[in-house]
Amino acid sequence: MTSSKPLLEVDGLTLRIGSTGRTVVNDVSFSVSPGEIVGIVGESGSGKTLAARAVMGFIPPAVRLISGSIRFDGEEVTTMAPKRLRAIRGAKVGMVFQEPMTSLNPSMLIGRQLEEGLALHRKLDANGRRELILDMLRRVGIRDPEGAFN
Repeated sequence: MTSSKPLLEVDGLTLRIGSTGRTVVNDVSFSVSPGEIVGIVGESGSGKTLAARAVMGFIPPAVRLISGSIRFDGEEVTTMAPKRLRAIRGAKVGMVFQEPMTSLNPSMLIGRQLEEGLALHRKLDANGRRELILDMLRRVGIRDPEGAFN
């Protein structure tokens, strides 16, 4: 665990289907600091995906936030305006859903796929995007960042 201030803080998150239905996430709390890797583990149907969707501001209409707080970089996600949520999704935070084959193109190198996202969210030229991507790939432990990009 790192000693820096958490980038993501989830505190007492409780989600329920409908206003009086089944509780699907019950009092979940965790934090993630920059550079830290966290896994959310549980049985099928235990609420892992709904908790992750809540972090991204993607709570389905049938699900209600009953209590709790989700802060990303100090900003409260649960009350964030849709325009602000769109601005941080992809630019500061992203999510690969349960089936990576629907999120990533297996015929494209990962570097090129990351470049597409950066082109949408960052005002960088091609060389700036390339350097940032190579740095990101190194930081997550990719042994051959150049090979993953070219």
